[in-house]
Order: sequence, then structure tokens, then C-alpha cells
Amino acid sequence: MTNKSKTGHPTLTIVCENYWPEVASTGQLITELAEELSPFFSVEVLTAQPRYHGEYDQRSRSEIRHGVTVRRLRTTRFAKSSRLGRSLNWLTFLLSLCVAVATRWHGRTYLFVTNPPTAPWAAIIAKIMCQRTFILVYDLYPDLAEAVGAIPRGGFVARLFDVVNRFSFRRVNCIIVVGRDMEARLRHKLGPDARIVIVPNWADPDVISPREKTSSEFARAHDLTDRFVFLYAGNLGLFQDLESLVHAVDSLDGLGRDATVVFVGDGAKRSALEELARESDRVRVLDYVPYEQLGDLYAAADVGLIALEPGVEKTNVPSKTYSILAAGRPFLAVADGSSDLEALADDGCGLVVKNDSSHLTAAMSHFLTRRDDVVKMGRRARQVFIESYTKQAIIGRYRQLLSERRVG
Repeated sequence: MTNKSKTGHPTLTIVCENYWPEVASTGQLITELAEELSPFFSVEVLTAQPRYHGEYDQRSRSEIRHGVTVRRLRTTRFAKSSRLGRSLNWLTFLLSLCVAVATRWHGRTYLFVTNPPTAPWAAIIAKIMCQRTFILVYDLYPDLAEAVGAIPRGGFVARLFDVVNRFSFRRVNCIIVVGRDMEARLRHKLGPDARIVIVPNWADPDVISPREKTSSEFARAHDLTDRFVFLYAGNLGLFQDLESLVHAVDSLDGLGRDATVVFVGDGAKRSALEELARESDRVRVLDYVPYEQLGDLYAAADVGLIALEPGVEKTNVPSKTYSILAAGRPFLAVADGSSDLEALADDGCGLVVKNDSSHLTAAMSHFLTRRDDVVKMGRRARQVFIESYTKQAIIGRYRQLLSERRVG
């Protein structure tokens, strides 16, 4: 089989449940990846129908956008808040995906994203058909589900998931992970000779760059210009330890009278956060902003927040990390034991603390009383970002990796 399309470019099929026009970070990242690779590959994306604020949209089954062919698979469309419904969505996506892979005889390269976590299992069919296959691990399952108690640790479901994952992961040309902790866990599962490379996520320096808070329309619109803003932007979901952020800011003494934690996003914990916000004058919960306004949003922040439930830090590297760095803001992370975030903290870009409101309160107090550190860490964050995490540099690594015939 040839790996060339009618255009003469090699064919690349990216598989991910989330894609444009979704606002979640995974959808945005995969959309950017597909579109940036389209000049060098004939890019096809196999995805599902998009969701906005928990509601499904209905788009055409096939469309072309910015040089990328987008095909939406038939799946169930249950609410993510239901574990059974979410599981059925994953399984029906996998079934539709298996049919799609089995009927694509033309030679191609596949990039299976662990979104949903069952998608990489279709790589088994792709390998039988002699296709080049890559798996991109954004979230490591079943570890992530075990960490938040969604499934019993070491139970039947977890063991079954691990067995199928090991079978499929060991047969692909290469596994791409976004952090060192994920690499270590996968090597433990697959063996030291597993074909694993680390390619971190990115942010776009043209969309997000250092700006003064006084220039932020978001800050002015929400009366934040004179507040010290700890900003959490992204998924308000089960994997994020968001309650600790609220308890911490409410525990600040008089020096924190202008401190505000601002949540911007949606997810399973939003209703609970809104309830907490009604009882606090230091907490706000606001809606997503469009992607093109992220630079303006981060300009409203003094410190960017990252918050992971205990155990999740080894299975996930939040993409918001790179947006915070791009904005030239320091981060405050609740992620005890994350070697990826701790390395950035050691490099002077922010602070990492344990999942404990007292540790968080102390860290917030540090930023409030040491405004010079806020400026210093912010400058270092932007410098590190430019050196290592720009969209152009990271997607260039994807292009090289997906083009190399010797991989695997």
C-alpha cells in the first residue's frame, strides 16, 4: 500500500473524540495540530459530534475546514456526568472507529489520541492492515479513573483496561506522551524497551503574550483591574482539586482582602463551585471565553492556577500550564509529586504545593506579599516558554516524528 494521497502528500488520519468547534483544550490542541500539519500531509480527522456546555451540536458528517477533512463518527450522545453514559459513548466511538479503520485500505499514518481512552484499541486493526500507527497519550487510563475513585483500584475493569492497552500499545510504531511521569508509568507497564517519546503540549505566542492588566477587557468587564487575581481557566471537572483553591483564598487574613480566585470554564464541578462562590466575596465563576480572547483573559491574571486531585498528577499534564507560561505569569499548582510541574517550579516559573488548603494559603500569601516574585517568575515563565513550548516548535517535532520512516 502506498502512503501517498492524490495530492502527493502522505496521508495522516488523526483520531480524537474532541475537535473544532469544541472549546475544551484537547479539541483546540488537536485542531491546531491537524491544521498546522495540513501543508505537509493530507490530513483527515475522525471525531465525534461537538459538545458545548454539556449539549451536543449536530454538524455535517463530513466537511473540510482549513485544509483538513473532518469526518464525524456515529456514537451515542449521553451526558458525561453519567459514568454509564460516558462508557457507552466510548464504546460506540470505538465500534464506529473500528469500522472506519477496517475500510480504509489506502496506506496512511494513524495518530490515535487517548480521547476517548478506548480509541487506541483500534490501532490493532490498523497494524493488521500494515499501517503506520502512533498513540498520543493525553490522559493515562485506567490510572486516571482509579486516582479519582471512578473505578476500583486494581479491580476487574482496571485490569481489563490494562491488558487491552498493553496489547495495543506494544504493537504501534511509537507512543507519544506529554510528560515525564506518564513516560515512567508507561515504561513500568510496557517494559524499558517500549517505543516512547516525550512531546509536550504548547501554546500559541501570537494568541497569548504578556500584557498589562489595565489592557484587559475581561478584567475591566468583571471589575478585576484592582484585584489580585488567581486565575483558573479550563475544565472544572472531577480530576481537578478546585475546592482547595476556594478554601485557601477564604482562609487568607487581612492581607488577602483584594485576592480573588476566578474560575473560567465549565464541567462537573461547576455547580458546586457556584454554590461556594455565593458564600464568598473572593471567588468568581465565569463562562468560557473564545479561543482568540485567551490572551486578553490571561492578561487579567496575576497568577495562573493548576489544580489536580491526588494521584492525577502522574497521569496528566494540564495544557493550561503552557498558556500561563506564554502569558508571562507565574503558576501556582496543586499537584504534589508532579515531576513535570516541579521541574518548571525549580526553573523559577512558579510554585507547586500539596493538596492541602493550608499549603495553598501559604503560597497565595507568598505571592500577595512578594509582588517582586510575581514579576520575576512571570518573566522567567515567558522566557522558558519561548525556549521550549511554542506552537511552532512543538508541532515541528510532531511533523518530524510522524514523517520518519525509521520510527518503530
